[in-house]
Amino acid sequence: MCELFDKKDVKSWTTCSEVRISEEGYFGYNLLDLEYRIKNENPKKLSGINEISAHTFKAEGAWYPFFLPLDRVKKQDSKYRPLKTFDELFNFLMPDSDEDDTDRKAELLLGKVYQLRHKSTGNVSYRSFYSINLTENGILINGLDLEYIFEIFEIKKDGKWVPFGIAN
Repeated sequence: MCELFDKKDVKSWTTCSEVRISEEGYFGYNLLDLEYRIKNENPKKLSGINEISAHTFKAEGAWYPFFLPLDRVKKQDSKYRPLKTFDELFNFLMPDSDEDDTDRKAELLLGKVYQLRHKSTGNVSYRSFYSINLTENGILINGLDLEYIFEIFEIKKDGKWVPFGIAN
């Protein structure tokens, strides 16, 4: 579901005995909240545990049902950005091709089926590109701009899920 951590590493009321007071990590109200906090906040220290309450972990005066220890956050190798040019798109999807003609590149991409995974739901779909439009505002694939596709989907390449973008 999330490339930042494994769900099995998240602590809740059922596993709170495995957590030490003063341990550093991220707190959240649900898994999406944890993911958001990892991306946007500094980790906090655990200041107390109430094993009876449904909200078991306390940080800075608030109670949270979920805690992810700092050492369980997956390391991110590099940051990615959305694809911007047609050549970036083509080289991303067909890295082994040595085609130079733009029209031929578009023909090679159209109709090819790609496996995409929705970032927030984890749902997998198989999609083909039936239209690629080059506009003044950017590239549209099946009516969706590349930035939107980058924000919403991951793509399976070489057996691994990767962002639909390019490393910075």
